[in-house]
Amino acid sequence: MLNKAKYIVSLSESEAIYLKKEHKRLISPFVNDFRYWRTRGQKHPVYDFLFSYYSFSTGQLLRWSPGTKSKIIYQPGTGEPSFPSLIEWPDHVKISNNSEYVDIHLFPLKRKKFLEWALKYLRITLDRPPVFHCFGMHEWAMVYKADRRQHPETPFRVSEDEISKFVESRQICCTHYDAFRFFTPSSSPLNKVQLRRDEVLEHDQAGCIHANMDLYKFGYKIAPFIPSNLLSRLFILAKNARLIDMKASPYDLSEYDVKPLKLETSDGVEQYVSEQKKIHDESVPLRKELIEVYESILSAINGKWER
Repeated sequence: MLNKAKYIVSLSESEAIYLKKEHKRLISPFVNDFRYWRTRGQKHPVYDFLFSYYSFSTGQLLRWSPGTKSKIIYQPGTGEPSFPSLIEWPDHVKISNNSEYVDIHLFPLKRKKFLEWALKYLRITLDRPPVFHCFGMHEWAMVYKADRRQHPETPFRVSEDEISKFVESRQICCTHYDAFRFFTPSSSPLNKVQLRRDEVLEHDQAGCIHANMDLYKFGYKIAPFIPSNLLSRLFILAKNARLIDMKASPYDLSEYDVKPLKLETSDGVEQYVSEQKKIHDESVPLRKELIEVYESILSAINGKWER
């Protein structure tokens, strides 16, 4: 049998309520803004990405879960199961003896291979030395001699001829496949390495803006078995990384009160590297927490199904 005592932490009702409110405090402003833009048929070139590229719905993101390591203990006398559930993933909740928790037994065994691969990826990117010399060229490479672009409704702040000259004057050294795959046919050959999906483990590293954004993806892929209060921090990291990503782009985002990081200047490059390093430093403890969650889920699965 699975020994829950090894990984269950007790939360009082008041502690759980606080954590739930804190999660929604962090997430609600961005969800509300996105829903507002959508009802008006508008797109935000910076933050829409967090809800369109990533496949976690706003409703799912708002739901709160303590994860699999915490059990909520209610005051005696509230009854079972009459007390209101604080966990907003009812299909994954176990209620027993004035307590409730996310039941690890409900994690699908068929996803074990993904857990193992993701854990390996997270450990490798934690241990690999970060790289800070890509200088944000990926957004420029995505529009270099392009027939169409990701944000056709948003103008450039420089001419297409200036974009071409700038791209051709720099070496592109993107290490993240999911950025590289959006390069134009003309810019792909200019990258230092021709990246492939099956070589992700060989190239990804924690200095990369996109790799740090993707920590959010690795978080929501195991919801609700991840604590929502970790997931919300991963979302905020992705939001901050995305803002830097687009500041460094050739798009004119003045309409959205976003000031550019002008990579075509030495000051802009210096500022980009500084912001990139800040995102990396913020990502390290979050990556470690995420690794611990993956480890605990795999440990529980192995203890239950592979004795």
